[in-house]
Formats: sequence, structure tokens, C-alpha cells
Amino acid sequence: GFDPARGRTTGEGEKAAMRISLRRRVDAWVYLVPLALATAFYLPGMFFRFWLYDAGLYAAVSLRMARTGEWWTPMQANATYFNKPPLAFWIHALFVKVLGESDWVLRLPELLSALACVALIVSIAKRLQGPRVALVTGVMLAASSEYFWRISRFRLDFMHTALMLAGVRMCVEGFVRGRVSCFGGVSSGWGKRAKWWIVAGGVPVGLALLVKPMFGLVALVLAGVWMVLARRLDRRQLSRGSKGAVGMTAPVFLPVLAAIGVALAVAAPWHLSMWAIHGNAFAHRYFVHETTMRATGEMFGRDPWWKYLAYFLNGNDSDKAKVFEVEAMAYWPILLCAAMAVLWWAMGKRLSARRSTRGGLLAQVYTFGLFGMLCVFGDKKGWYLIPVIPGIAWVGAMWAVHVMPRWVMRVVWRASGVVAVAMLVAVPVFGWTFERSSARPLDTRAVREFILKHPEGEYWNASVWRYENAPIYIRTGVWPKLIEDPNTGERWEPAQGSYVVYDKERNPKPDPVDEVVVDSPRFVMVRRVGTGPLPREGTRQ
Repeated sequence: GFDPARGRTTGEGEKAAMRISLRRRVDAWVYLVPLALATAFYLPGMFFRFWLYDAGLYAAVSLRMARTGEWWTPMQANATYFNKPPLAFWIHALFVKVLGESDWVLRLPELLSALACVALIVSIAKRLQGPRVALVTGVMLAASSEYFWRISRFRLDFMHTALMLAGVRMCVEGFVRGRVSCFGGVSSGWGKRAKWWIVAGGVPVGLALLVKPMFGLVALVLAGVWMVLARRLDRRQLSRGSKGAVGMTAPVFLPVLAAIGVALAVAAPWHLSMWAIHGNAFAHRYFVHETTMRATGEMFGRDPWWKYLAYFLNGNDSDKAKVFEVEAMAYWPILLCAAMAVLWWAMGKRLSARRSTRGGLLAQVYTFGLFGMLCVFGDKKGWYLIPVIPGIAWVGAMWAVHVMPRWVMRVVWRASGVVAVAMLVAVPVFGWTFERSSARPLDTRAVREFILKHPEGEYWNASVWRYENAPIYIRTGVWPKLIEDPNTGERWEPAQGSYVVYDKERNPKPDPVDEVVVDSPRFVMVRRVGTGPLPREGTRQ
């Protein structure tokens, strides 16, 4: 075309350079807008004042690694901790070693992992369906209340989800690059290496197995199911002659099986070493108690299959629907779009983006496959949905973009950046926190103050719940020791002169002959005078 600024015709090379420049600006916009919006929503959770429930335990396990240098076997005080693999604790401990001890430092990996989830689902949607769907997907995930209010809760699920999505992203890349070469019989430089993208997807999934037990493999299984189904979309093109039709699924399954092998190989060394060091104590706690019993519901009781449907209505773990509470309404935008997409598919219509329908197929397989597996999983906690939310955002974004007029999409495209910047400014100015829970930890100040005044003492925990015992360590540097290791069964007896902390509402109770040094409304601490063995938890003096 004629360039009036230069007074001459634009050459093909200049046109190509202009196209590349435009594509780079679009790529940057698609990622920067959702990430900026996500940062605005997620950042306040890093500065929450309290450590609630297992968040305090996870933080204490990580902090202990950084303070003591004992990295390989996770420990809670003087006892082993086999409930979760160590990778998340290692990363949090490394952040503490580099940036120093602070609550926000301990929560920083959660923020970065949640941002990684946004970037990865944007990347997957963009690769398969273009920038418009990708942008709306990222914005929906950034604004998902299930994400921004859990940053303060030290959820391992963010890192777990990011690694699962990374594995899916690599499988997508391998499948797209290999559709012509590996699956169609035409070779190219990239095509010959396409299958290795899928195989390499086992590396992040293997790391996911080092964050939470076993479940990460589902990402590769669902990616394999998607590739098989997507191959059927290519059946007409690939069946031109017997050569194209033979071995149609083999190029898909072989790399996926290899990826699963890679994932297991990445996770195996730590698991095997724990079994070699700790034997059946590790195997029973990790594979039976924390994996099998959770899956079957034996650990906490089996929840009904529809529990998560009620969860979306409630915005909390209650089984009673409270659809007009703020917590529930925060889900409505993303869920409404996703529900409309499901209705669209049920009516036999397609939500096909400009490139292909394979993106919609992957969104369905990943989202509904993962959600279905969680619905049959015995133990159902709200945070288990964290891996599903990116898929729900993607499904909802497809419907929103499909029904959105072009002029509306242009407005969204331009205005989203302004909204993201405005949120980045407004959140710190107005001090928004996005906390949805009024829960507060039990008051252990009296115990902590005594420990800080007498740091040289030896402290033991007789009946304090571990979720209340761990934050004492975060604030004082002293973690009252457990009298019995719940995994190995090893038992210790506090010596005379040591201090023992009790919860007044739990067993066992203090020995009457021991000297009371702290007596708060909930907790009592005694200086041990007696010499007999302390009763086991669950018994009464």
C-alpha cells in the first residue's frame, strides 16, 4: 500500500514488519491486562494479619526449613510431617532465605502461582482460540473471588494448579505443532520435535506431584483424552488413503504415556527416599491416610456428590444455599457465562472461535473432566476447586465472546486496560482487602509472651490443636514439641522443669501437681513438677 508519510509504496518486508509489530502489541496486551487486574485483586491477601488453620501449619513447616536447614524431610516441631510433599515448602523456605522472615514473604509464592495460573490459561486459550477469547478468559479468572480471597490462606493448590496448567500448555503446543507432521504424514523441522513437547509436559506435572499427592497426573490424562477427541475432528482429512488412517491414536497415546512416565520419574526420588528412610510410617500416612482415605471419604466423612454445586450457590462450605449473600454473588458473573455455554452446547450449537473448535473441546474436557472427578472424590473442600476455576473462566469467556457484538468487544478490548490500571491504584488507596471470612485464630498471646520472656525454656504441646500450635512458632521462634509423633508412633516424655501447654477444652488435662505459669481463657501452661508419664491425647487425668 501507499505510505503518505513517506511518499512511497510500502514494501512487502515493511508490511511483514508492521504485522509482526502489531502481533507483538496484541500479545503484550492480552497478557498484561489480566495480569495487572489479577495483581490488583490478589495483592491484598499477602498482608492478612492472621494465620488460619492449615495456613499456619504450612507456613511454620516452611519457616522451620529456612531456620534449621533441615530440608529433605518436612517436620512439624520435633515430629515428621508426611501429609504433603515438600516442593511448596522448599520454595517458600527459599523465599524466606532470600527476602527475610515476614508474613508477606511467606505468602508471596501464592501470589506468583496465582498469577502464573492466569498467564497459563491465557496462553492456552490464545494458542487455540485467539486473543479475544484469551483476554476475556484472563480477566474472568483474575476477577474470580475463589482466587483472590484465598491468597491469604497459604493454599498449596495455586502452585499445584499452575504446574498442571503448564503440563497441559506443553501438550497443546506439541499437538498443534504436530498435527501436520506427526499426524498427517508431512514432516517439517518443528513437526519432528512436536512429540517432545508432549513428553516434556511430564516435567511440570511431576513437580505438581511434589506439591500435592498423585492428583496432578489427571492433567496429562485429560490432555490425552482431548487429543484423541481432537483427532476425530481431523478424521476426514487424515483418512485420505489407508496410510493416513492407520495408527491414528498411536502418535497421541505414546507421547502421553511417556509424559506420565517422566512425571513419575521426576517425583519418584523424594518418595522413594522417604520410604527408604521412614518405611511403612511414611507409606501408610502418605498413600493410605492422605490419599486413599481422602478419596474414599473415610478420613473426614464422605460428602454428597452435589456438594460443589451447593458450594457455588453458597460461596462457602455450607450445604444450605444462601444465594443472595455476598460470597455467593461474587461467583455469579463467571458461573452465569459458563452455565450459558453449557446450555449452548446442550442445544447442539457450537462456540467455535475464529481458529478452530479444538479450543472449545479442550475447555470442555479439562473443566468438566476435572470437575466430575472432584464430584466423585469423597472429601470435598472448597479450595479443591482451584484447578477447575481457570477452565470455568475459559468456558464462560467463549460464550461471552461468541454472543458479544464486535463493537462491544472493541470497547472491552480498549477499556480493560483502563480498568486494570484503575484497580491497581484504587486497591491500595481505599485499603480493600477482599476478605470473606470473619474467622480469627484462638488467642495465644499469653503463651507467646511467656515464651518470648523465657526463650531458654523447653516447651511441649500436650493437647493444643496443631493449627494453633504452629503459629506460636511463627511469632516466637519456639515450636512447642509434640509428645508423640503421629506417623512413627515415637513418644517423648517432658523432663522436670520443662513447660507443657494444654488446651482447656481438649484432652489430656494438666497434672494437678504441676505449677501453673500461664492461665489464659483458653490455654494453660504448666512447669512440670511430677515425674510420671503424661497421659496420651484423648485420655483424661
